[in-house]
Amino acid sequence: MGRWGKFRALSSRDRLNLVLFSLLLPLMDVGLRVLGYRRLRAFLAARPRNLPKYTGSEIDAVKTSKQVSSLVTVASRYGLYHATCLRRSLLIWWWLRRMGIQTELRIGIKKQDGQLYAHAWIRLGNEIISDSLDVERNFSAFKDLPLE
Repeated sequence: MGRWGKFRALSSRDRLNLVLFSLLLPLMDVGLRVLGYRRLRAFLAARPRNLPKYTGSEIDAVKTSKQVSSLVTVASRYGLYHATCLRRSLLIWWWLRRMGIQTELRIGIKKQDGQLYAHAWIRLGNEIISDSLDVERNFSAFKDLPLE
């Protein structure tokens, strides 16, 4: 099945979200360039002002979170804007927050062959949402990055 066939096979809600994510990813980039990480994250954390309460089970929250992550990844990979892990993670974190699912945006570093590498991912409880399960073995995460 080709890309269009896979797109048509998605639910109408997932198709809409995929299009929205394709439009929001470049905005995350602009926000990072204009505001910087701390101010953009604080801006996103303040929206929406009244966070909804997630009423589903923990298993449903993980499933929903992984679905959102998958759609953001597809939007980044096949859309007009190919976002970095930080931009994707910011969007996933904010979108899930809007749904009432409280996740953790993690940023870590590793040194390999004399080079320093950074990476961002999303965690929900004990589950890695937006990356492979071994990401936290490969990257040392920063502790509680301040919002301001």
